[in-house]
Amino acid sequence: MPRKARIHVVGGIYHVILRGNARSPIFFCEQDCDYLNEIVADGLRRYECRLHAFCWMTNHLHAAIQVADRPLSDLMCWLAARYARHINRSLNRTGHLFERRHRAELVADDEYLLNLVRYIHLNPVNAGMVDDPGDYIWSSHRAYLGVSNLDWLTTRAVLSCFGESSSKARRQYRAFMSYNADWTPDADDGAHNERLDVGELSVDRKGANYGQRISRLVEKYCVDTPIEPAALIAPGRQRATARLRAIISNDALKHGHATMGELASYFRRSSDVISRGIKRYC
Repeated sequence: MPRKARIHVVGGIYHVILRGNARSPIFFCEQDCDYLNEIVADGLRRYECRLHAFCWMTNHLHAAIQVADRPLSDLMCWLAARYARHINRSLNRTGHLFERRHRAELVADDEYLLNLVRYIHLNPVNAGMVDDPGDYIWSSHRAYLGVSNLDWLTTRAVLSCFGESSSKARRQYRAFMSYNADWTPDADDGAHNERLDVGELSVDRKGANYGQRISRLVEKYCVDTPIEPAALIAPGRQRATARLRAIISNDALKHGHATMGELASYFRRSSDVISRGIKRYC
């Protein structure tokens, strides 16, 4: 029976998990992690993807990856094959390194994304490897704190949910990480609240100002066209309006101004409609 086709959403963010064969280790020394970092950076450029969070564990890895026009499987197949060759050469062995193709779950909204980033960064703590996620160097948590710099990692989309200034955003992010939430990717109940309350910290999705960021892009693109900004939100299927909406959405996704969910909410269309428009016109 053929495998079920993956769902590809242009601009979509996916929670990716790749496990070692029979849960065996996939990292055998620090140089292996360094090598994976190198090819991940190369792969992100090659396939025009963005990495929002990651954690390299002993026998598996987690990542939050945002795709563009090409499906996630193109990147992951390339990464898995190249890394497996590296390990087999290093250990003078043959055979499969990974147990199966990667698992990928589409991130539904900003609330899911924030919880996912925390879940990924807390993996070493939950596994008993460290007491503080900041002590684990093979994740993106330290970059979010500003302790390390990875030029191939995108942090601004998540940090913008916590504040406009980097200092405020990092303080709020640190507080968010310290809140003890028993959340896993399978525990999402589908509720889409406007506010995500975590103890004394409250992350207001409206407070992320994504509406203002998209509005500025809308005004920028509409100034030289006869299309009014309100037309991009209003019901209708006018070709010129749909094309402009797609161009604005593509710009927002490529430069991290907004997520697919935010664009869908702003333009009052489904994520699938936004995605199809980008594929058609961009």
